[in-house]
Amino acid sequence: TPPEPEKPKWFKFLSAEDFFAADYRPEWIVPRLLVRGQPGIIGGPSKTLKTSVLIDLAMSVAAGVPFLGEFPVPHRMRVAVASGESGLHTLQETAVRVAKARGIADPGRALKGWFHVSGTLPTLSD
Repeated sequence: TPPEPEKPKWFKFLSAEDFFAADYRPEWIVPRLLVRGQPGIIGGPSKTLKTSVLIDLAMSVAAGVPFLGEFPVPHRMRVAVASGESGLHTLQETAVRVAKARGIADPGRALKGWFHVSGTLPTLSD
């Protein structure tokens, strides 16, 4: 019989020495707004520009330009957007408007390798 798979550990304990020696300061993707490795949620009632804000955030981070034209993005990062609500046509239309507003000429070329979009949502339990 093959050995049983190891059960996941619920808690990972750190020694006092490791705990106090580590640097746990957050790495800001967008200072005061979005921290790397932490959840970010955009919520609101229907028709309140949630998708537009999401696309602006994603493209700003991918291009390294200020989010909403106001919040600095210290360095560009690769971004993936998955949306199952609006369809690719609406996402593209919004992204073209955002690119123009942010001064991103030829966004397909400028964001190549940095900005990725999916019109389908992942199964979170998978």
